[in-house]
Amino acid sequence: MNPDRSVGYETTDASVRGVLIGAAAVALGVAASLAVAFLFIRPFDRRTEPERSFVHGQGEERPLESDWRAVRAETRAHLEGYGWVDRRAGLARIPIDRAMAIMAAQGRPIGGDRP
Repeated sequence: MNPDRSVGYETTDASVRGVLIGAAAVALGVAASLAVAFLFIRPFDRRTEPERSFVHGQGEERPLESDWRAVRAETRAHLEGYGWVDRRAGLARIPIDRAMAIMAAQGRPIGGDRP
C-alpha cells in the first residue's frame, strides 16, 4: 500500500485487534511486575514480625502495646504528680491541674496567650 502523503492526516483506522493486544500485553506486564515485587518484598516486610503487631480481639498483649502503655503511664505521672526538676535550683514539678489553678488565682492567662 502506497500512502498519499499530500493529504496531511492518517487515512486509515487503527487496528482494533492491535490496540487490544497491546492493552492486554501492558496489563499482563503490570500484573507480572506486581507479583514479582510482592515475592521479593515479602521476606523483608517488618510488619510480619510478631513483636510489631498489635493485639486484635482477645489475644495476648504484644511488646509494642505494652511499651505504649508504659510511655502513657510515665507521661501521666509527669502531668499529674509532684517531683523535682532541679533540686539545687529549687525547681519542682507540680500537677498540671494545680498549676492551672494557681495561674487562675493570680489572674494570669492560661493557655497559649502569653504576655
